[in-house]
Amino acid sequence: MLAPFVTVALATTALALTTEREVTLAYVREHADEFSVSVTEGKTGLIDFTITHNVAAPMYHVAHLAVYHRGKLIATSRTPSFGKKGANKFHFSMAAEDIAESRFSLSDSALAGSVDDPRPIPGTVIHLFRLSDFVPKKLLNK
Repeated sequence: MLAPFVTVALATTALALTTEREVTLAYVREHADEFSVSVTEGKTGLIDFTITHNVAAPMYHVAHLAVYHRGKLIATSRTPSFGKKGANKFHFSMAAEDIAESRFSLSDSALAGSVDDPRPIPGTVIHLFRLSDFVPKKLLNK
């Protein structure tokens, strides 16, 4: 009688796992169908990022940006969204001098429920972006 209970407990636990995946330039090149990252100099002199995440089904995303300046956290943003199947875009900008210390992550959770009432379910993949990997050297050295 104990074996069926253990099996159910293991299946439930597996659904609640959170994993982290480092996203580097090499990772994006190898997984171009999943991610693309565009980096440009904005009109204000800030560095503009557009991260596109392609998913096979609608997902619940949370984009988290933490901007550090000289070792001190100066701004943070945590933006949840119900993403669509296909391309989901995330935009942000920051000063070149803050890119090396700052962090951007994007989490994905599957959805349950109806189209009219979607609900994120336990189990998340957190994509950790190394932002300085994506910025051309000429933009960092201004």
